[in-house]
This record gives sequence, structure tokens and C-alpha cells, in this order.
Amino acid sequence: MRIESEKKVGIIVRLIQGAGEKPLWSQLYDIIEADILNKVYKQGDLIPSEKELVEKYEVSRVTVRKALDRLFVKGLVSRERGIGTVVIRNDNLISTSLQSSYLGVKENNDNQERKLVKLEYALPPAEIRDFFGITVSMKCIFMIRQHLVDNLVVTHSESYLNPKIHCTVEDFKGSLYDMLEEKGYRVDAVNEVISAHVATEKEHDYFQLEESFAVIERKRKAFSKGFPVEYNASKYLANDYELKINLL
Repeated sequence: MRIESEKKVGIIVRLIQGAGEKPLWSQLYDIIEADILNKVYKQGDLIPSEKELVEKYEVSRVTVRKALDRLFVKGLVSRERGIGTVVIRNDNLISTSLQSSYLGVKENNDNQERKLVKLEYALPPAEIRDFFGITVSMKCIFMIRQHLVDNLVVTHSESYLNPKIHCTVEDFKGSLYDMLEEKGYRVDAVNEVISAHVATEKEHDYFQLEESFAVIERKRKAFSKGFPVEYNASKYLANDYELKINLL
């Protein structure tokens, strides 16, 4: 399929469906990405709405959403609630490999413990509903996990899974990502935001500490082939927290 900027050359780009062709969402992603890189859509411009893209390319809303999810993961667009999908840059990002961990967790000894604190069905907050593209009444699998070193909580992690993934709480018997891969959802892309703040009253309860301390918070959105599978918010004790970024 030839990718051109239709605004510049005045043509209509058709998506091709059939054996040997890329998935429709991937073709649509290629078209919009080319328009962004060629500055048909400049930084600050709005991408056409989901409804407009559905009508223009004669595809489903799911196809459009997967293409926009991939643009978001690649860092080319942002999603502004009540506004739409906004172009935030017109060049390719440097790929990065990011590893963040509490140093004590990397020690192989008998003094560390992983604990599943909660596993249940719950209604997610609005931000997570928007990420998954679900209605207010749809419940997600919600889990809380903690990591302890010498009986001290060093990480507190909360995860929501997309309810469109056909799994139940009974499916959780080991690694979350191993279970997702068994269901056909191998995580191949993530979007992470890392920040730091002074511990809140609730975080004092998580970590069972009385004195003031700093917390590192990592919010992660995980995707499988452009499909949003998990929203995770993890909190770490800031002392001995390590972040590594490798440019590829």
C-alpha cells in the first residue's frame, strides 16, 4: 500500500483488506503517521475524530481506536478529554529501553516476599474507563500487589485489566503477563509516566511508616498490538529507587 498525504496530493487513500495485507488498523496508522511526519497535521493540530475517520475510511470504530492507540504509544499524539486527539510532535522518537526498580527487590535472598493483597471485580475511575473505551457500568478485574523486603513494604501496585479480555479472577495463578499471553494478549508496548511526591496519608498506610518520606509513582498503560490491556499505578519508596534508560 502506498502511503501519501492526501491533503497535499488531493487523493483518497483506500484501505485494502485481504490475504497478505496488513491489518486495517495498521494501514490506517501508517496513513495518519505519514501525515504527521509530513506535517499535514502540525504540532497542536487535531486529528479527525473517531467518527470522522470511521466514515472517511469505511472501517469500524475498533479499527480507528487501535490506530490512534498506536499513535499515542509512539508519542506522536496526546488525548485531551473534551477536545480530541492532538499532535504533539512531527518527528520519530528515539526508541528507549526503560527499567525501574527498588534496589532491594533485585536481591535474591529469603527476606523478600510478593503478596497479592486484593483480587476482585471493581468499577474503574473515569480515566481508566476512557483508556479501555468501556461504559460506566462495566467492571474490571482489579488487583493490589505488594513487594516486601525484610517485612517492609517497598512497592505497592494497583492494576486494572480491560474487561474485554475474557478472563476471570480464577485465571490468576502466577504471572499476570504470562496469563495475558496465554489469552493471546502479549504486551508489546507501554506508555509510562514517572513522578515523585511526598507521601500522602493513604501512602503512609500502604507503607506502614509514620515519618515523612518521598514516593516514586509510575503510571503505566500496557498494549497488545494496539489494544489496551492493563492500567497500572505502582508506588515505590524513593530511597534506593533506581531508574535506568537505555537509548536504542
